[in-house]
Amino acid sequence: MTVADLTSYHSFAARERRIAALIECRLATLRSGDFPRFAGATASMLKECTEDADYVIEIALRVTMLADLFPTIGDHQVAGNESRVANRVCDYAMRASYVAADLAPRFQSMAKSAQLLVENGERRGLPVKLVSVHLAQFGFWEQPDDAQFVVTIETLGQNLRSRHMPMTTGSEEALGRLFVTAMETLERRAVARARLDDANADGTIDLLSLNAIARVGNAMAILQTMMTRNDLTLGNDFELCWEEGAIYSIADGTDRVAWTGSILTVSDYVLPETTCINAIGRPVTDVIAHPALDERILVGTVTSHEGEGANFVIACLEIPDLYFNVESGQIWSA
Repeated sequence: MTVADLTSYHSFAARERRIAALIECRLATLRSGDFPRFAGATASMLKECTEDADYVIEIALRVTMLADLFPTIGDHQVAGNESRVANRVCDYAMRASYVAADLAPRFQSMAKSAQLLVENGERRGLPVKLVSVHLAQFGFWEQPDDAQFVVTIETLGQNLRSRHMPMTTGSEEALGRLFVTAMETLERRAVARARLDDANADGTIDLLSLNAIARVGNAMAILQTMMTRNDLTLGNDFELCWEEGAIYSIADGTDRVAWTGSILTVSDYVLPETTCINAIGRPVTDVIAHPALDERILVGTVTSHEGEGANFVIACLEIPDLYFNVESGQIWSA
């Protein structure tokens, strides 16, 4: 975690604690019985540096609602308006509590279904755990028959590290379908993770992306930062992204050369047809010049397009992948 991340996290955490205290105090004055009451903050919020906050409200015995307000209000509106955020959470909690008794059977049934689905995944040897089952925030639903639930599981993210994955659903049947897709993805990622573990690697990065980040700063430090992120923006025109344990990059072409993964575009540039044909299988540097390109990156296909004020070349590249290990600081051929 960078210094900037750490500063942002501490500021965010302090604000979250203030809002939580306000919610707890206000609910104590609003309720006539034991419910609704503040039950805490989600584990994901406490563990990660994020600009999203989830609060858990128990609206009836063993029936909890997730209040997820920051994305809808907007972080720039939250700072200095903690009381307004807390009031809105309490308003939703009170309104949900009025129909909580009707929701209890469905809630318990949904929780049981989620547990069974996770156990099925575990029996298949998949790294999955049930984190929580909550009602979705009141407002996404208003009547018991329309209630939405948020089932959160621990699974593998794009970087093949553990992450929390929330699934919003209105029925057990729909939850089952979501699990089928989630477990198919997890099975594929578990295989990819095992392959990396066998190589003692944290991930792979393509050579184009590695060359590009080496121009920005310390490549290994940047890879270290990526271990806790799904993506990372470097400057105004360059982004790193994970996909199934592999890092690729996106450049927006401020210097006329843009790429997404292995697809590269050069604006205001044309090549003769014979040059395009002869370039296949050869180093891309034979036809396109850019500091992030080198002779190890080959041309798969290349086409030149000419039009009214829109001349450009598109190349599909064959880019070597490299393993990396941030602890040892090593990068080697995959």
